[in-house]
Amino acid sequence: MKKAIKLFIFIQILLLSILVISSKNRIYASEITDSSSYYENCNNSVQLFPEVIELFKNNQATRSVNSSSIYTNNYAGSFIDENGILNVGYLQSVNFSSYGDQVQYIQREFSYNYLLEVKDTISEIMIEYDVYMVGIDEEENEVDVYVASQSIANNIIAYLQEVNLYDEDAIHFNIDSANCVAPTSKIAYGGDKINDSILFFEGSYGTICVNAYDNETGKYGILTNAHVAEANMTMYHNGNVFQGDKIGVATKRQNSGTIDAAFVPFDKQNKWEVTTDARYENATFNNIRLGSEELIIQGAPVIKLGQTSGYTQGKILSTNLDCSILYGTEEVIIKNTIKYSNQSLSGDSGGPVYYDGGGENVYLIAMNFAGPRYDSFTFGIGCTIFNVMSELNITPILSGTIFDTTNLENNEIRIDKLVPTIPSQMQIRTEFEIPSYINGRTVTEIGDSAFANQFNISKFILPTNLRTIGNSAFKGCGFLQEITIPDTVTDIGANAFEDCFYIENITLPMNLLTIGNAAFKGWSSLKTITIPNSVTRIGYEAFALCDNLTSITLPFIGEKNNNTTHNYFGYIFGATSGTENGSYVPSKLKEVTVTGNASIADAAFQNCVDIERIILSNMITSIGDSACSGCSKLTSITMPNSVTYIGSNAFENCNKLTNVTVSTGLLEVGDYVFKNCTNLSTIVLPNTLTIIGKGMFENCTALTNITLPNALTTIDSNAFSGCSNLESITIPEIVTSIGENAFKNCGNLSSITLPESVEHVGAGAFQNCEELDTVIVQREISQITSLGTYVFEGCKTTLQIVVPMYRLAEYKNKANWSTYASKIGSNSTNYDTIDMHCLSNFNRTTELEARYNKLYRLEVECGKSYTITSTSNQAIQMDIYNSAMQLIYHTPRVEGTNCQKVIQEYLGKGTYYLSVSFLDETSSGIIQTNYKLTWPGTGLNVYYNKNNYVHTHLHQTGENKYQNQLVYNHNKGAGVYKVTLTGTAEDGTTVFYPEGAIQIYSDQNRTTLIDKFSLTGYDIQAKTKQGENSMIICLLQNTTLYITVEMTDNTCTTLNFTITPVEVEEINLFDLSESTDTAIPIFAEEQTKGDQFKRLNVKELGKFELSIEYSGYQTSEILVVLTKLNYNSTSNSYTLSTKRVELINGENNTSVRTIVLEEGIYYIGYFNKNDSADIDIELTRKISQSGSGLFKVDPDQSTASGSQINIVERDKAVSERSYGSNVITVGFTRLIYINHLYGISQSRLDYNWYSSNENIATVSAYGTVLGKQAGTVKIMAVLKTDPSKTFVKEFTIIEDTGTEEVIIENLYKVNYNELENGKFHLDIEKLNCPYPWIQDYIWDIVIPTTETNLTAEMDAFGYITVNQTGTFTIIGEYTRNSRFKVLITIVVE
Repeated sequence: MKKAIKLFIFIQILLLSILVISSKNRIYASEITDSSSYYENCNNSVQLFPEVIELFKNNQATRSVNSSSIYTNNYAGSFIDENGILNVGYLQSVNFSSYGDQVQYIQREFSYNYLLEVKDTISEIMIEYDVYMVGIDEEENEVDVYVASQSIANNIIAYLQEVNLYDEDAIHFNIDSANCVAPTSKIAYGGDKINDSILFFEGSYGTICVNAYDNETGKYGILTNAHVAEANMTMYHNGNVFQGDKIGVATKRQNSGTIDAAFVPFDKQNKWEVTTDARYENATFNNIRLGSEELIIQGAPVIKLGQTSGYTQGKILSTNLDCSILYGTEEVIIKNTIKYSNQSLSGDSGGPVYYDGGGENVYLIAMNFAGPRYDSFTFGIGCTIFNVMSELNITPILSGTIFDTTNLENNEIRIDKLVPTIPSQMQIRTEFEIPSYINGRTVTEIGDSAFANQFNISKFILPTNLRTIGNSAFKGCGFLQEITIPDTVTDIGANAFEDCFYIENITLPMNLLTIGNAAFKGWSSLKTITIPNSVTRIGYEAFALCDNLTSITLPFIGEKNNNTTHNYFGYIFGATSGTENGSYVPSKLKEVTVTGNASIADAAFQNCVDIERIILSNMITSIGDSACSGCSKLTSITMPNSVTYIGSNAFENCNKLTNVTVSTGLLEVGDYVFKNCTNLSTIVLPNTLTIIGKGMFENCTALTNITLPNALTTIDSNAFSGCSNLESITIPEIVTSIGENAFKNCGNLSSITLPESVEHVGAGAFQNCEELDTVIVQREISQITSLGTYVFEGCKTTLQIVVPMYRLAEYKNKANWSTYASKIGSNSTNYDTIDMHCLSNFNRTTELEARYNKLYRLEVECGKSYTITSTSNQAIQMDIYNSAMQLIYHTPRVEGTNCQKVIQEYLGKGTYYLSVSFLDETSSGIIQTNYKLTWPGTGLNVYYNKNNYVHTHLHQTGENKYQNQLVYNHNKGAGVYKVTLTGTAEDGTTVFYPEGAIQIYSDQNRTTLIDKFSLTGYDIQAKTKQGENSMIICLLQNTTLYITVEMTDNTCTTLNFTITPVEVEEINLFDLSESTDTAIPIFAEEQTKGDQFKRLNVKELGKFELSIEYSGYQTSEILVVLTKLNYNSTSNSYTLSTKRVELINGENNTSVRTIVLEEGIYYIGYFNKNDSADIDIELTRKISQSGSGLFKVDPDQSTASGSQINIVERDKAVSERSYGSNVITVGFTRLIYINHLYGISQSRLDYNWYSSNENIATVSAYGTVLGKQAGTVKIMAVLKTDPSKTFVKEFTIIEDTGTEEVIIENLYKVNYNELENGKFHLDIEKLNCPYPWIQDYIWDIVIPTTETNLTAEMDAFGYITVNQTGTFTIIGEYTRNSRFKVLITIVVE
């Protein structure tokens, strides 16, 4: 245990003095006699200390009155030794970080937590046990206790033993029975005028620690000890009441807990210049910084200033000292102080204690308040500046505390930072005056974030000479209610006053030039703001979230005057485009006044949905696109006469706007200017305006009438669309164009006149004008008014469109006008009429003025082809229209003099119109026109198997004779066809068909009738009898027919001519009995008069009996014909060959014949039946021998069998193979043999073979049945020499269930010398394979690598080409069953 040393602690009452420091007179640590590396090591230790100590911490807390929770129990304290090296104590070794020689780790006996607990326990009984001081000596790893006697020490030992905390080696007692603690008297002292000391009237003094700032009141003042600035005592600087300057009375003082401190505010705040400096005698300190708790380390070097002891240097002796002090009669324990080796004398009280690292800066860490009573001891005791700041809620004014500053040119200074932030729970101060001068310099700038987040200041008074307010300078001063900005300010930085919620009004400086981004953002109480015309830039979000703003006056809209980018109103409220204005402009903002000469840019006020009034200065010349669009509450816009241009959509969706007086100087407007201004009822347009822009008044539903300017030439698209209450409008007489949808949905518009000047009306211009019933079109000259689509769709059903008489047909046929042809009428019907007959041939003369035409009415009494020829010495034009004035003929353009235009056109009976005009718009004069009949050529083309409408070309050629001549080009192949004429009478009765209603000729002159069927000696010419409207004709493959249709009148409503195939009858022997005769009716009780035929498709060879029976009687013969269609492969053509002809009449009315019909196409029927008696024609299939026993299938192993036996069952024993079975696997074959027991030919080639379903199985001429897909099928054999002998057998086709691959190997040899060009055909019929058909395999050639020069190719038909002798392999994958492959080794010798 250390030897006891008796100490007496006394209070040095020190008069406060402000220490003003100058860098040129700075006393540096180098003046202290010590090792040259000492300060470098100290600074390194201090910097490393937080990192080193982290290993021993429980959390991130810092030292406090009670530090027991900070460190782990392995920590044993730290100190800086005489060489500046950091020493760290520990109990148990762990993996310590290495810092070289800068840090030493020392194993100790006691943990810091244990020593702290002992110290705190003694501190609790200090007064009761008369303990002067108690603290931890971290270098000696013990607790130092200062008492007056051994008995007191014994009492403390007993107490610690009682609480189980005593360890003899952990405690060192310092005992001096003669010493006691008592406060000393204040000594009067006179300092200089730079705030060195405080003079008391009673004549005692102390030392000023530092200028300070009261975080609660915002007052500036000085900091000293509480026992210096006693309660209610006026403090002076540098002298008595007569000599010194009055400072004031302490408003905060405390000598308990952890501090002995007082704050004395300056009595007159504007009298004292705030300083961050300190001084002693001629030495000035101007680089003082606020230290940190990490600098308080035992052994760290310190400087102390005092009015008595002056400038002293020393080291920290203890970092956590508790001491007992007697203030008057009251004994008080001051805890958590520091003890240092510097001398502390009376008058030093309140002096600053700095950490001195030997560098440019010193760091305030404590305020001196006590020292030893007798000079025999040298030490001082100070309360940490951090406890003072916490207990008194003040901030020292140092670089980095109250004000960070930067010196500027011209003796000016910038305040960079007001360091302390007033806690939000503190009472709100009324005002904070920012000094106009600091350290003798003029404050002209407030730096970035200088006063940010000072929540409890309600009023700022700014320096009188201030020019610049930096970014975020006052941001977050949430309770600021008032601020006066001097007129000297020219620049307000970004976010300068953001979130100053409570300010309602502010006057901006008259010389202000720029307002930064978000400068006034979040001023939710601001109601009105006027931005002076001097301002050239307003930053983004400058007034964002000013939710209670009701009016604003500003020189321009957006960021800058006439800016091309950020030129929309919402920019200063946070919008990123004009379309976002509505989401950012305050909803309570109702009035905007623009005072400058800037143009109102595009989207300037777009979607400002709550603005009600906009006032523009008389210097504004243009309003941009969408400038006020979406201002749905805008009721008034003051538009000066200086405005010459209004942009597109400028006032779109301003649906509260009721009336507008447009600038009298307006020259041009954009599109959709007043679109959706649904309450706009009155607007006056100046006569300077020539164009109504697109959608200018679209959906202005309150607009009932409007006067258009006389100078107007264009009404653009959608100009008045949706003006549902517009009742009338007069279109000026020089308007040339009306745009698309210009008056669409004007539901109350009842009439409109389109003057002669109007050249074009756009699509939908008057669409859905439900009350529009009269449209007058006045343009009569050439190039009539053009019309877009849907112009009059949805108008009143009684709509009448009145056009000039001679242009009526042209309007009805003009593109899109034709849609309303039925509603278009003329202003007169007094046309010149020309009657046209079959023999018409006459002339007419027409005289025309330039750009005009003449329209004639043509009355055609009979349908003919006419030639109309017009002649003039200038280019002319002719058009023919039908009775509905639909254009049916238009002559092509021909230029030049002596022009002639010819129209040759068939005109049916009825009314037509002919228009005659000059092509050139400047031409005028006379046109001669000739009208005559033109007979068409060989006839009207008619088409196979179609309804050919022939009535319209039925011409009168004589009395009761109306003809139409037709031409039919037959290319459908040889065969029998039916020709039919079908008509409908006007009264719905049956049409009468005269003799020769249909006549078919072989020549175009119609002199030679063709025969219906080519039979020598029979009269069957192609001409119908009376009452007949159809006939049967046999035609060759390619031929041309000339047909005359002849009727007795032209009263039919329809008359159709058709050429069609005859009815088809299928004869399939599989459908008939296999063993007995079967009758097949062809015509049963047929009563049709004239001609009747059927086509027979005979599927299989058979023997038949043909029977004919007629029940009536007629003198002329009925010709019954059976003919066969034959194909000639040599000529690639078809012909008809007669198989049977029978004549039937009253005397010979039955016939029975036996015939053989091969498979093929036949025609059977009759000609010239002239009554309705029954006729029966029947074929009976004859059977003489039948049955399935004729067939033997793969009978036994001695017979060549199909691939079902040879391939599928190749691996089976012979006895297990399915000989004689009718079951076949898909893709494989069985062979049919003829049973010799039947006594007929056994050669399979003597039979025709047939399959009932070739999709399931096919059969070859050799009786080989190939299974193609699963199912059942019948195979038929018909004896060629006697088709009545027919045999049928049924087979079942099944799917292959095998899975293993089967490779069938074959050898194939050829002699290369016998090949032509190395080419030969692979004949797989000679090979062992599933089916001998090349195309049923996918082939692949494999040439061995040993055959280096051999090449081989194979085409799709099995032709192989090689270049030399050699051996190679061909592999064929069977496509009908892929698990089977054929491998052929080909040897070319």
